[in-house]
Parts: sequence; structure tokens; C-alpha cells
Amino acid sequence: MPFTWPMVFTAKSRLNAYFIMNLTIHNFVKNKYNETFQSSPIEYDFLDTQLGILNIAYNSMGICHLSFEMSQNKLIKQLKYEWPKSSIKNNPIAIDLKNRILQYLDHQLIEKQSKISSNNAISIVLKGTIFQIQVWRQLTRIPIGMISNYSQIAKDLNIPRATRAISNAIAINPIAILIPCHRVIRKDGHLGGYRWGNYNKIRLLKLENQQFNVPVQACRRL
Repeated sequence: MPFTWPMVFTAKSRLNAYFIMNLTIHNFVKNKYNETFQSSPIEYDFLDTQLGILNIAYNSMGICHLSFEMSQNKLIKQLKYEWPKSSIKNNPIAIDLKNRILQYLDHQLIEKQSKISSNNAISIVLKGTIFQIQVWRQLTRIPIGMISNYSQIAKDLNIPRATRAISNAIAINPIAILIPCHRVIRKDGHLGGYRWGNYNKIRLLKLENQQFNVPVQACRRL
């Protein structure tokens, strides 16, 4: 049986002032971004949050990877795959950036985000095909506490027959939470998949909206 969800968001829905924390998004299309940037050094760290340990990686432009806890070796392997020409090293995250991310994750501040200064914007870096970047940016338009589905996103992007391609792009989103792919479910009301496991997807959805009605058995770690 499908789960019970709150109203689905569409591009025509009214956006609340707090629909997304300030994000500065930098796009770099595969095979077209400049040589200097594609080899820009990447640093990574592990962030202790209310959701557990998050892996975070960033370069001179901003956050280029955010994921749920994995081993250091697995994280380095993933970063080398995503940024093959960059040097990668462990380095403690700057306090300022750490505080901005923790503030974003603090459910108590969600309804106050419209009052957050633009100085607290989080800069992120998206590298992918033009299509992938288009899909990932569209996800940031889904308001906190609401959901969408693959078919709706295809319609919002004026490519209604591209549902499967959109699903594939969402599945490889490199930046969890800030690019909220967890807010996308199947059209039939079922949860669908999540790159970092449905257990984490459910936790995020319930954090953002306590009205999500998810059966207990669905919360088992997959």
C-alpha cells in the first residue's frame, strides 16, 4: 500500500518565503568546464549532525559532495570518481561553513529561514550534463515540508516523457539534503528509492514535516 503524504508540490504551487535556504549554485557541464577548475583541489571532512555523520567535500567554489556516513576509503574513492583530476585531502571544515550547514539542518529554524542573511548563503558546485544539472536545480524549487514526483518534475521541465531519465539523474545527485532529492517520490504514492537508503529518506521527510505518515516497518534500515 502507498504511504500517506502531504500535498504534492508543482511549479504552480505558491512558494513560501522559506522554501529553500539561500544557495549559490555553480554549474559546470561535463567536458566543457575549464581545465583549471576541473583540477581544483578538494578537501573533505566528516560533520556530526542530528542526522548522524555526514561526509562533506568542497573546493574553492563551494560544496561539491554531501552524503551520509561511509568509510573514509569509500568516500575518497567516490570523490576520485566524481573529480578524477583533483587532488583530495582531509582537512577540518571551516567553522563558518559548518555552522551554516548545521543551521540548515536545524528543524527549529526552518520557518525562520526567510530571515537568514544572504551572508549565510551556502555555495554548492554541480558538475554533470546539461540535463542532469537542469534536473538537480529543479529539485531546489520543492519547498521544505512538501514533495513532488518524477512525472511532475518532467512536466515542470516541459519534458513530460523524460520521467525515466529524470529518475536516473536524481539517483546520482552528488549533494544530499541541499539538493533535496529526498522530496521526490513515485507518482503512485510509494516512497521510491534514495541513493543513501530509504531509511535516511524517511528520516529527512519526517524531520521536515512531522505529518508524514510512514508505516513503522518502512523505517527499517535497508
